[in-house]
Amino acid sequence: TNLVDVGGEVQMPNTLVWQKGRAVNDYVALVGGYTQRADRTKVIVMRQNGSVAPTGADPQPGDTILVLPTIETKYIEVASGITSILYQLAVAASVLTGF
Repeated sequence: TNLVDVGGEVQMPNTLVWQKGRAVNDYVALVGGYTQRADRTKVIVMRQNGSVAPTGADPQPGDTILVLPTIETKYIEVASGITSILYQLAVAASVLTGF
């Protein structure tokens, strides 16, 4: 095909006509730019055959540009803390009940 699909954390995911010389940021700008949750350092260009293009490579016809979200580390830390507490409670309950 002669199209480039742009999705993920962009304002209006869309499929655009490929044009020689356009970079990833050009295509992202055409669909309204990045969302607030976008991680601008984590943009994947997937080739039509399923392979991933090297970082900084210009999109080719048939490629998909995928902008990944920023991962909030504080949520991961909270989940880890809660999991640890639940595990300790389960171990204590097991010891007390003899199971």
